[in-house]
Parts: sequence; structure tokens; C-alpha cells
Amino acid sequence: MNIIHATDFFDPDFGYAYRLLNRQGLLLQEHCHDYYEYFFVISGKLQHVVNGVAETISRGDMFVMRPWDYHGYVMDADVPFELININFTTAELDRLCAYVGDDLKHRLDSSARPPKIRLDAQQLDHIIKEHEFLNFYAGEQEELQVRMRFLLADALSLFCRK
Repeated sequence: MNIIHATDFFDPDFGYAYRLLNRQGLLLQEHCHDYYEYFFVISGKLQHVVNGVAETISRGDMFVMRPWDYHGYVMDADVPFELININFTTAELDRLCAYVGDDLKHRLDSSARPPKIRLDAQQLDHIIKEHEFLNFYAGEQEELQVRMRFLLADALSLFCRK
């Protein structure tokens, strides 16, 4: 299996990476990482293979992938899709849990499968809008890191409410 290290993909001192993904940028082969990620489907559908089990995911599906989860994608050539992907280090999750409590980490880490929720239209519109600035942000790194921490807290709070 392919293991992606944070140091090969983004600055672990910064703690985050953002990608708007479609057919051109998606990593199809099954892989895991030494960091966490959350992603949600904005439009379309595709197959998501997680720990050897495939399922069709579509608009509104949101996942938290943990470092030990293996996953990849299978695309239908005729079905377009877009998803937003946020990678974050274990240190960033630990920092958030130090503030909100370790129950969050327990909820994310204790299930056999990676956490998944289905966002309703209002939740999806909200989270898309909250992430839009990342497509054109050109400000200071320190400000961006703070904003990413707010995004992480907001996104993971959705899993606590379901």
C-alpha cells in the first residue's frame, strides 16, 4: 500500500493542506497517510474504497479519514464530481481536542470504519461557503492557520451532532 507522509505533501508545522478535487487531481490508488483528512462531496458521485470495502458516495457525503484507514477512488468516466479535501496533522487534532475534550478524538478513532455523515442541503451549503475563501486566499500564513483551525472545529462538530 502507498503511505503518504505529511512531510511529502504539506508543511507539518503549518498543519493543514487544502484541495478542491475532481477527476484530474484525485489519487485513485488505495493509500493511507500519517495524518487525518476530512472531505465532502460537492457534486456528482464516485466509488470510495475504504479498508477494502467500496461504496458509492455523492453530494453531501462527508468523511474523516484516520491515519490507519486505507482508501482510494474508482471513477465512472461519464460522471463528473467535485470534492473538498482538508488534510490536518495529528498535532492539530490533538490541539483541538485539548480545547474541546478528548471525547472528540475517541469518537473519531474508536469506530471500525472511518466516520461518515450525510450533510443536509443547508449544512452542505454552509460548509462549502466556509471553505470558499481557500480558493483565492493570499493573506498571511498565521491568519490562514487560525482560519483553518476554525474550519476544522466547525467540520468536526458536525460529526458530534450526528
